[in-house]
Amino acid sequence: MTNDSVTFLASFPPIQSAIKLDGRDGARIQLDIPENEMGNFIKVLMWKGEVFQVTIERIKKEVLTELDDEIKKGTERKGARVGRRRTANRRDQR
Repeated sequence: MTNDSVTFLASFPPIQSAIKLDGRDGARIQLDIPENEMGNFIKVLMWKGEVFQVTIERIKKEVLTELDDEIKKGTERKGARVGRRRTANRRDQR
């Protein structure tokens, strides 16, 4: 990996507005990034305001462990309770 590339695992959050299509402005997406991927993702913050290329590659489900758990937890409950439960679960895993 060079300084010009970042790789991390993510998923679309289980919310209707995760992918927004707008005829005037194009589209917007939101991503859920598990805590164990934050070390890789944090590099993206330095690219604020810059143009970059996005490649999305689907990963086989059997390869996923914690990310898959995050997806399942997100669909169990909706709203702010999901975020609080995820935070509590992450603390318990440490």
